[in-house]
Amino acid sequence: MKKVILSIAILIISLGLFGQKPVVFHCDSIVTLMSNGSGWDHYEKQDNIAFNSNGWETESIEYSYDNGMEKEKLTKITYMDNKDVDIIVEFPYNSNTLDWEIDTGLYINYTRYLTIDGFDFYEEKFILKTWDKTNNSFDFGYREKYYLKNDSSYNYIIGDDWDPPTQTYKKDYFQNYTYNSDNTLNNYTYKYWDANNNQWGEITSKKTFAYNTEKQLIQTVEQQADNNGTLENTKKTTFEYTTNGMLSTKTQYNWLSSDWLADTKQELEYNTDQQITSDTRYDYSISSFAWEPTYRFLYTYSNGKLTQEVKQEWDDNTDSWTTIYTKTQTYNSNGDITNSEIIYSASGYVDSRVTYSYDENNNLIEEYCEGRMHGGSWYDNYKKLYYYEVFGILHVIIF
Repeated sequence: MKKVILSIAILIISLGLFGQKPVVFHCDSIVTLMSNGSGWDHYEKQDNIAFNSNGWETESIEYSYDNGMEKEKLTKITYMDNKDVDIIVEFPYNSNTLDWEIDTGLYINYTRYLTIDGFDFYEEKFILKTWDKTNNSFDFGYREKYYLKNDSSYNYIIGDDWDPPTQTYKKDYFQNYTYNSDNTLNNYTYKYWDANNNQWGEITSKKTFAYNTEKQLIQTVEQQADNNGTLENTKKTTFEYTTNGMLSTKTQYNWLSSDWLADTKQELEYNTDQQITSDTRYDYSISSFAWEPTYRFLYTYSNGKLTQEVKQEWDDNTDSWTTIYTKTQTYNSNGDITNSEIIYSASGYVDSRVTYSYDENNNLIEEYCEGRMHGGSWYDNYKKLYYYEVFGILHVIIF
């Protein structure tokens, strides 16, 4: 299933003294500058131009600086009663009409349902199209409509592809979900649209899920239809857990003629706070019939914050781990990140570091990135500048 994972950073800023009404700031502008070797060039800009009565951003405009400052897209956000995001809509700028396009480039509609653990969310509708600024038209895209079962799980999904010549959608696939009696997902299947017969075709693929008595996922099996329409095994994945319920081992197998052949494995270790301390990957050798390490990540924490990430690769010649890069992060007394640095052990890679600066009210005001080659001098890469206005109540800034 085509998916785009949308990530929204949420920053809550509250200031003030005991017994006084807090002074709160909202970020109304973000400017990104790129280095030209001798100075800074404007690259893009985001203006948060509208907020609701609770101080939540409801409208923003993004600009680019290809040929002077040019409008790129208009984003509008609406919220549910409890301030959760309900709908996100983006409109591209049409340079012919000198106005925002009526049709959307991005549309996400979330639905909320109540579970025993509280509220959870599903996407109800998703649209994504890319805008061709030269021709002022959408040149790629798709949309998905999610149909829910009892407001708690997906029943089926219908996906459509965007057809650039006609600037319309055409049916693409039908994804159907089946559940066990305990409401755990049993399987989902795919069918594709048969335009010649104007109907959904036969099932082309299937993924089946299995669980332990604690309803933890322990196995998935994927199947693909052959030329005769018969489903055949292709991939199997198994999952193992620690006594605390954290994933410890994930193993993948490929179907070979009449049996499963091991392919890759992931092993995870945790500290007492259930934070990942090591993530090791293996490939299965059909010559030695054994798991052989390939690479791993090692993580270090301080006061619950990630302070170091090390990537290492396995050297078959020395039978030992070789460090590829080390990433370190530092924080201020408020727990905000102040520096992030990646140093590669081998020459020929670009080292990088990012410095974060804050004003006296602990608002992020600058993100400054540098790079260097072969351990040489640091050079400017990009810079982001954040501008704020005072807002009279506590609220959440989304950007």
